[in-house]
Amino acid sequence: MTGEEHSKTIIVTGASQGLGHCIVRNILNDYSNANVVLIARNHALLTGFYNGLSENDKLRVLIIKGDVTNKDLIISAINQTILKFGKIDGIIFNAGMIEPVGHLNEIDYSIEKMKNLFDLNYFSIVMFINELLIRIDKNQSINFIFVSSGASKRGIDGWLAYGSSKAALNQLCKQIHDEMYPRIKCVSIAPGVVNTDMQREIRENLIGKMESKSHDNFINLYKNGELLDGMVVGKVYSRLIVEGIEPASDICGEYIRWNDSRL
Repeated sequence: MTGEEHSKTIIVTGASQGLGHCIVRNILNDYSNANVVLIARNHALLTGFYNGLSENDKLRVLIIKGDVTNKDLIISAINQTILKFGKIDGIIFNAGMIEPVGHLNEIDYSIEKMKNLFDLNYFSIVMFINELLIRIDKNQSINFIFVSSGASKRGIDGWLAYGSSKAALNQLCKQIHDEMYPRIKCVSIAPGVVNTDMQREIRENLIGKMESKSHDNFINLYKNGELLDGMVVGKVYSRLIVEGIEPASDICGEYIRWNDSRL
């Protein structure tokens, strides 16, 4: 479905590659009036993507290089977006990391790395929402989509930090819904196992950090061609953030999977 009737401005974090990049491409492809703000740390990938756009699409895109754990970057991103496009209608919080992977009975398990993961996967999102809501009109409605994970609901060997951060994200979604709906509409969506650089990192870098049976599951998904296409999964996120969560309001505040029948 295309969306000529839509005029929305959407921010996507972690937008230079992986699922975030696929979400951006879906928005640009399917909604000709939608504006997209890409935030990521990889300037080369952001610039390369922007330079490859048509002149018309460049008018609809703003790229912001930076780390979303940095408060000044968040404030700047909000101000730049409003200055260029006049408003912010929705944000997809996609930026995240998986390390550290390991076990609490290991002498070298890094609590500091776990704190760094929470800074990106959770606290940066809390900070972004806080900085946004204190800067926009109190009557303005907005949509948030949190990129969650199945690891938030089940234990995956060695993934204490990642799974815990995503579980906290699900609770954040629920809390915001309970306190601010219907002004704020939000949903926490797990994308399944998507063919991204994170999956490559799991296969190549986590050998020995996870028990072999758990690690082999990811190897086999790749070997058997069972990883999901990021463009297919990304279309679900892009449609919901541009067209709005309200048509599927029974999912507001909930954790769901990308292929939930209610979407």
